[in-house]
Amino acid sequence: MVKLAITAGVCWVAFSLSAAVAAGNAQPTTLQELQDFYPRVDDAANAAFVYKKALDMCPVNNQGLFPLGGLGISQNMLITPLPSGVKADIVGALERNAAILQVLHQAAAMPQCRFPLDLTRGYGVTLPHLLPMRDFTWALELEAVNAADDKKSDLAAQAVLDAVAIAQSLRNEPQLVSQLVRINCWGIALDAMAQVLNRVSLEDKTLLQFQESLAKADDREALTRALQGELCMYMNLKTETSEDKAVHEKATAELAPPSAGQEKEDAKRDACPKPDPKLKEELVEEAKSKVEESRLPYVGIVKLLPPPFDANTMTFEQYDKQVVRTAGNKHFPAFRTFMIRAARMAAKAAAAQGVVTIERYRLKNAKLPERWEDLVPDFLPAPIQDPFVKDSALIFKITDGGYVVYSIGQNGRDDGGTEGNGRPPLDHVFRVEHTVQANK
Repeated sequence: MVKLAITAGVCWVAFSLSAAVAAGNAQPTTLQELQDFYPRVDDAANAAFVYKKALDMCPVNNQGLFPLGGLGISQNMLITPLPSGVKADIVGALERNAAILQVLHQAAAMPQCRFPLDLTRGYGVTLPHLLPMRDFTWALELEAVNAADDKKSDLAAQAVLDAVAIAQSLRNEPQLVSQLVRINCWGIALDAMAQVLNRVSLEDKTLLQFQESLAKADDREALTRALQGELCMYMNLKTETSEDKAVHEKATAELAPPSAGQEKEDAKRDACPKPDPKLKEELVEEAKSKVEESRLPYVGIVKLLPPPFDANTMTFEQYDKQVVRTAGNKHFPAFRTFMIRAARMAAKAAAAQGVVTIERYRLKNAKLPERWEDLVPDFLPAPIQDPFVKDSALIFKITDGGYVVYSIGQNGRDDGGTEGNGRPPLDHVFRVEHTVQANK
């Protein structure tokens, strides 16, 4: 009886831990728990199956789905009509990919998404959907800008919202690279939103949709979830034995000829070099610290990160060795890139949200507000905070050409709403030009 009770108790504890992991409330420690950590979705509501149709329709190398920057359009061309040559290129790309775009709009209307990832394979997991999803976001950006240039405001706005939906379709994936792609997709969607807001007049209900979508951009839970996934994979790395080096060399040689099938994928995974026990312990401890750091405010995280690379003071190799791979960042230098990109995107999204609320105020009052407090409480519960500065709102300035909303960025200095030509940008700026004010 006692043995039965103990067994039942152990089973209950195991079930409770598994349920907590599946609910996102606990750190997964096994690869099966990591698989359960990726929230399941009913097939009928799963947008991944519809996105798969678009993936299957992609041309080789996704030719024709190119970013606006590749067509010579920058955020300095917010109100300029599209040059005829660029316009023809965009229209041609949209026509070639019309069927794909139709499927993307269908998928974006679905509220949930879970791609069929096999996370039990650890670092052998494949993520073939990530780059095409980024390219799909570019395609929707092209559609948004083209529609805005044609003054088709509803189509332009919907393309922006569907680009946001693509970014959000990746939010639950507990993989660092998945969240980097999500951040990249958000950046593309924000560029499209800037073009649309400057080129067409939008109704309040559409601006409210933009405002609500922008509230999802800075998703700290998604960032922490990705780092928890990386930590779990570190925990489950096989450690190297005295026989592994010879086995790895032999397996690598045998895998050189191209072949297909699950056996090859398994062999690739098993042939990967394995860390020694001490290195694995270092990897796990460093990953644990990054999970905790990811929960800090961005301003706190930035202080923990190494300074940006300066080519005038050292080579990149010296920077990587002497600055990036310092104590606490020895094995996980990608953490800096990950969190800085997340913070920059959050700052740009916050500025975009500021612009959208200002446009809602202008639409109602036929004038621009003078300060953030004019928007409270009708359009905002409080002034929007700058992610890079503790207890400080974004900067809002009326200019000769319209107005700007911006974050002072990683350097902690107000550069007057100037992004500059380098990386990182000086300030993170969202700009509205004067011409569109006159046209509304």
